[in-house]
Amino acid sequence: DSVKLEAYVSHDTGYWHTGDTANTIWAKETGWYYFDMVDKPQLIQDESFEARFTSTAWKAVGSGTWDRQSSYDPIDGRYSLGYRAPTNASTGLYEVYQDVDVSADSLNIDSGISKNSVSGYVRGYFTSWAAYSEGNEAQMIVEYYDSNNTLLAQNASGLSERTNSWDYIDFNRTTPKFTRTIRIRLQISKTNQSYDRAYIFFDKISLKMRSSCNYLDSVYVQVNRDPNVALPNDTFFCLGDSLQLN
Repeated sequence: DSVKLEAYVSHDTGYWHTGDTANTIWAKETGWYYFDMVDKPQLIQDESFEARFTSTAWKAVGSGTWDRQSSYDPIDGRYSLGYRAPTNASTGLYEVYQDVDVSADSLNIDSGISKNSVSGYVRGYFTSWAAYSEGNEAQMIVEYYDSNNTLLAQNASGLSERTNSWDYIDFNRTTPKFTRTIRIRLQISKTNQSYDRAYIFFDKISLKMRSSCNYLDSVYVQVNRDPNVALPNDTFFCLGDSLQLN
């Protein structure tokens, strides 16, 4: 008079509409049973740059200084990430990156059911009296590497000048098979020689491993109880008799 239901969770955990968090439950009533997978946590360390840059997993490429900035209206928390070149005349490409180990998801990745989402915010800085970030450009790049550090795929938002408000960038795709590391690159192209600061800022960078399976699934269960049988009072059985129920 019950049915065993077992949920296959492609990642992390989930819960039943009954409130049960175990993967296996027993359905004892007729009706719909729903299982909802819990979204995995985002994997970027210091995603909102609340810690000092030198103490985080972010690594700088090139000269100059990257550090958290408390001005310029951070979108999340108290800080965003900005860049200062060695001199006003400095020009070129400057970037920071973070490598994220996703080998824990290798089974789903190699079977082709793993997706990932990467997102973040970037902005320039203009005022009524000066276009501080004019000419400077920024982009976000996502790269996928195997265990031998071979580049498997790359996605880029493209270098472009940024507005005076936060622009949202996001990538959603199937994780290339055999990916073990995802690299997030934040890049600035500085051409403006009026200031040493690029006046380009990044904030709230996120990486989540997801599943290509539906996050919410359901099944209808028909539970048939043991039958209740009513017989006349004068009914009797002899040894070896049988009763057939239709």
